[in-house]
Amino acid sequence: MGFWDRLFRMHKPSQEGEPAISVPEKRLSPRRFDWRASEPHLMLLCEFRKARDAKYCVPDYWKAILGENPRVSINRFRSEGLLEIASVTETLPLILRLPELKQMLKQRDLPVSGKKDILIERLLSSDLPFATQLVDTRPHVKLSPEGQSITDKYCASKDKEKADAVAEVLPLLRLRNFKAAGAVVAAYQAKQIGVSLVDGVASQSGRLTPQHYSANLDSIFSSYPTILQGLSSAEWEQAHLCLAIGEALGHWDNSLPDHFTGAPRLDSNTAMRMISFHCRHIRELKQLRRIGVKKITIEGCGDSASCASCKKISGKKFSLDGVPELPYAKCTSAMGCRCLMLADFD
Repeated sequence: MGFWDRLFRMHKPSQEGEPAISVPEKRLSPRRFDWRASEPHLMLLCEFRKARDAKYCVPDYWKAILGENPRVSINRFRSEGLLEIASVTETLPLILRLPELKQMLKQRDLPVSGKKDILIERLLSSDLPFATQLVDTRPHVKLSPEGQSITDKYCASKDKEKADAVAEVLPLLRLRNFKAAGAVVAAYQAKQIGVSLVDGVASQSGRLTPQHYSANLDSIFSSYPTILQGLSSAEWEQAHLCLAIGEALGHWDNSLPDHFTGAPRLDSNTAMRMISFHCRHIRELKQLRRIGVKKITIEGCGDSASCASCKKISGKKFSLDGVPELPYAKCTSAMGCRCLMLADFD
């Protein structure tokens, strides 16, 4: 039995005294199922755009989305020549941590200074048989050139799908036509397949309804956190647009213009996070009032990246009417404010 057969169990285990029974080939025949027309299968193939551990490459919960055991799907890819075993050079960096690598070099009286790729090359040059044997214990799988071509086309089609949705929804957002924008987002999301794991079982990822998205848009376009008070009106507009699109389409960075500077100490992504943070802060305050909470406690991260201002308010209690705006306006961290608001039920 070859490596792929052992890996994907393509032979049934035999009873004592009985020969092994091969799984009928018709179960694996690609002619009985056009997986190339199945988006979940194309998504699964994309999982191998980076080399993956052959033994644990795909969790079994993918079965709920694929409609079959993922090992069957993967073996089909293999039988069509879309997957191949990654080379020693490709696999070694994936299975060795830096401390392990340095220890192996030290045992061979070799230098341990330098970046990981240099250390890998040093080990390969000094003891290729050992490295090959090590990789054989944890083989990794990657796309073949044909598999790479298929996934490139699929990813390009998904990128175009998203770009088309962005182009359609942007003018509607500029006109503040949130209802029409919500309809475009709903139509786009209806075409998407997302996998989330809930209690060990795969399920379809949740989607925003047009009504929910429209409500979110009201919150986004009315959010002007003080921490970003240096933004111009044009930058506020662009930031709101980017966040509104990102909420539904997962598309932030490429929509920002080159001249977007944001707050002097914050990069554009951090600025987006601060607006999103502010929207969430307003929603949480409303929810706390609704359930009758009277006081909250501010908790800062307390790490080396936290600023003195955030550390100063960390641990303090506030009434809901007196709670400082989050993100904290006086925060000076380059990472932006990361304070939390915790309900006080005492």
